[in-house]
Amino acid sequence: MEKEFVYALILLIIFVLLAIRLKKIIKKRRVKWLTGCSILLIKIGIFFKKIGRDLSDNS
Repeated sequence: MEKEFVYALILLIIFVLLAIRLKKIIKKRRVKWLTGCSILLIKIGIFFKKIGRDLSDNS
């Protein structure tokens, strides 16, 4: 259980760092930035759902 939490935390930190870098690069293209962000957030949400399922299956 702790392993999955650590992995999720690391992925979240990586995502935040990437988002900050992307924001610096893409300042003029607001629309593309927003759509890219929403797609990434959806993917992260799916990943967290998978972790949740794995945890519930193990217990």
